[in-house]
Amino acid sequence: MSSVSLNVETRQETGSAASRRLRAEGKVPAIVYGHGSDPLTITVDHRELDLAFHTDAGRNVIFELDLGGKKPQTAIAQAIDRHPFKPFIRHVDFMLVNLDEVITADVPVAIQGEAPGARDGGVLEVIRPTVQVTAILSALPSEILVDVSELGQGDTLRIGDLPEMDGVVYAEADGLTVVTITAASQVELPEEELEVELGEDGEPLAVADEESEEDAAEESDE
Repeated sequence: MSSVSLNVETRQETGSAASRRLRAEGKVPAIVYGHGSDPLTITVDHRELDLAFHTDAGRNVIFELDLGGKKPQTAIAQAIDRHPFKPFIRHVDFMLVNLDEVITADVPVAIQGEAPGARDGGVLEVIRPTVQVTAILSALPSEILVDVSELGQGDTLRIGDLPEMDGVVYAEADGLTVVTITAASQVELPEEELEVELGEDGEPLAVADEESEEDAAEESDE
């Protein structure tokens, strides 16, 4: 897996007010830690960081950070704080790593092929959009290809059914569901809305049951 060089600047100011100023300038407040070193507060350019996360490696991109040493330090984004509805990154925790270091990471699932069960009216549901794996950093896959071309309605693919990859171990239980095809008969249709008759005052009219109507009829006969 290739790495991405990322320019960083150390920062002295911390706190929410300082972070807001940095974001207004197009920068992302961040922290670097790991390998026994003291945590270091830094800033990175938002555009460079966002482009890095849009490479084939996605969230698991390997960064080379220039922290003022003799050579760049290898790191991964351990935690990413994104704005809940705006397209920008608010904060990143970088963790220093070695390329031959074993790590556990979430890798996105990529659907491959067309499921016959979905073509026949069923619904393909991705229950686990990411799968947790353990591997050395240099062998970490950018995605897990899940072939659904033989799945019929009611079929399920679990962790234990995923493809084997050299040097990669799935870190979750084999029985956990990744993808399933819901049968057409089980797909819930939207309920029809009942029309409610309103009275002159705008309130819903009560619907009398058959026994009440019979009682009223008997009273009128008397």
